[in-house]
Amino acid sequence: MSMGMPILPWRDTLTVHALEGGEALDYLAVQWPMLYARDQEATPYQSSAWLRGWAAQRPATTPIVLAASYGPGRPAAALALAREHNAQGRARVSPLGSPFAEYVRAVGPDASQPHVAAALVRRLVEWAEEGVSVVLPDVPSASCLGRIVAAEPGWQHTTVLCARIQLPVSYDAMSRSTRREHTRRERIWTDLAAAGRIEYHRTRTREELASGYSDAQHLHRRRWAGHPASPDVDLDGLLEVLRRCGPGEVFVATLRLDGVAVAAMVCLYRERTCYSLLPAMDPAVAGLAPGHALQRRLLSDLARLEFDSLDLGRTRSDPGQVEYKRQYGPRWTTTTTAASAGSW
Repeated sequence: MSMGMPILPWRDTLTVHALEGGEALDYLAVQWPMLYARDQEATPYQSSAWLRGWAAQRPATTPIVLAASYGPGRPAAALALAREHNAQGRARVSPLGSPFAEYVRAVGPDASQPHVAAALVRRLVEWAEEGVSVVLPDVPSASCLGRIVAAEPGWQHTTVLCARIQLPVSYDAMSRSTRREHTRRERIWTDLAAAGRIEYHRTRTREELASGYSDAQHLHRRRWAGHPASPDVDLDGLLEVLRRCGPGEVFVATLRLDGVAVAAMVCLYRERTCYSLLPAMDPAVAGLAPGHALQRRLLSDLARLEFDSLDLGRTRSDPGQVEYKRQYGPRWTTTTTAASAGSW
């Protein structure tokens, strides 16, 4: 189904079409990669492979693409969404790729233009006025889309801290106490390395990706086993999505102690920015801080490969999570979650 909505002119007439089902999938396969390539602000969470992978994993939902253009052959931006229904039959529209996508953006050469973002949000508002529950999570607050949804009256808004570590890391710039603690921990792992007991590895092939992901999945489940705040995540579905992305967009970094994986981090990347998607560590060796040990080796590895940053994404509100990331002197940003009035 395709519905046009004229917007007040700005240089040229902008039109937003809602493409659904097969039309949306065709757009994601053909048009979307071109928009993605022309938008340097887009993250791997907006790649065609990532979005199409989640569409395939959730057959009960209907993929939707809001496509804004100035006419045939003149795309401005697009936003990938999905519609599902609850047991009472009420519809909800949310981004395709959520909740794993830590950053939700519109994609395209004019995605950062206020009039384009406003046109996309206007369609979302119209759906909400028709009784559809609209949830737009994890939109970078500083983006044009984020500023507009944050100002939508009557909607609920929350923000979450996100951290990005700039590379290379200057450990000497850390506070004296933090530097002392890092030195103590690193001395332990250096001694273990000298004894041949540890191995750091970053996957490079599809076969290695599957094996590395299996380690991360196992560690993640061990970390959260029986925990009341255990995240409800589709780890099997995520693997199938990552298989679509391939080694050119995703890798797993793993740290092994005596041949056994004790920490792992699944990462997406684009250009010179790497995104931590699924970090995990073995709680049985928490005293050795294997997560820190892995992260230090990954940061060094990425700097060697001339990456600019490692984005650690959403930050839980508990003090331990904030302090863990603060040690690395990150650049802090926020994302905004906006939800229309009415319960789902």
